[in-house]
Amino acid sequence: ILLLLSIFPADTWKNFKTTCESGWLPFHCNCYRLNSEKRTWQEARKSCVRSEGDLLSVHHLAELEFVLTSVKQGESELWIGLNDIKLQMNFAWSDGSPVNFTYWHPYEPNNFHSSQEDCVTLWGEVSTDLDKASCLGEEEVEDDLGCQKVSEKHHRGIQWEEGQSLNCCRVSAAATRGGGCTRVWGMCV
Repeated sequence: ILLLLSIFPADTWKNFKTTCESGWLPFHCNCYRLNSEKRTWQEARKSCVRSEGDLLSVHHLAELEFVLTSVKQGESELWIGLNDIKLQMNFAWSDGSPVNFTYWHPYEPNNFHSSQEDCVTLWGEVSTDLDKASCLGEEEVEDDLGCQKVSEKHHRGIQWEEGQSLNCCRVSAAATRGGGCTRVWGMCV
């Protein structure tokens, strides 16, 4: 809790009520869904984009815990949006949000046996570790993918603060009358 309080000061941050359509789970301005179909990373991402979302991007420990306990549902491996497809070992989220949090498995990231590992999975039954995996080949198919999208509920008056996690919104005085927030390419509107 102390870590979260240092990142999100109690007097300036609020977790808004998040409204999601059926089949999606709400958390911190976003909606999450587990899709249990075998797909490559690219196919998984396309599926999420067709649902007006993207693969999971995880920006703080509380969000990772939520994904592990509520979204992942004990599945052994889950594609997430973290990748270094454009430049080796320069990681980016597929949704364009900043990489401000990672929780790598020991000795990761690596290119195991000089393989081309470009995409990241959240793996293990209860693991909170990230593992770098190959994603460009047809043979790289995972059982599950996690999709994430912004909340359906919009609220004007919430402002994006540069350098802060995209999954939370800084509250202005006008925005404290209950409501939700959404992320539009790095801006809360």
